[in-house]
Amino acid sequence: MARQTAILAILADENIPRPVVRALREAGFDVQEVATLKPGEADPGVLRQAGRMARLLLTADRDFGALVYALRSNAPVGVIYMRLGALRLAAVAERLCEVLRNKRYTFAGQFTVVEPGRVRQRPLPKR
Repeated sequence: MARQTAILAILADENIPRPVVRALREAGFDVQEVATLKPGEADPGVLRQAGRMARLLLTADRDFGALVYALRSNAPVGVIYMRLGALRLAAVAERLCEVLRNKRYTFAGQFTVVEPGRVRQRPLPKR
């Protein structure tokens, strides 16, 4: 897989807890929040926003998988779907930072599922 060379620009969905967003920022990631930009925005609008901003969408909402593949024109740069269940917020932030810094993964053009013990990636549909 290609290596990440630039700082990742991320748009955090409203369901990403603020302590996780704060930890990502402290780790050096460029994170904007839907909660401050367009609170209450429906999922298709969030996808469009991430695309317009050229940011990866970070979400804990499983519906984005279906939306991205059904609404091909609204696919953002990439999607990172957290399936980290009952982990403490500090452990969620630690796991995300670990994955985001891992040179094995490229996130642009990918739907990435982050779980406690594994990471799965699938190419996004072509625009």
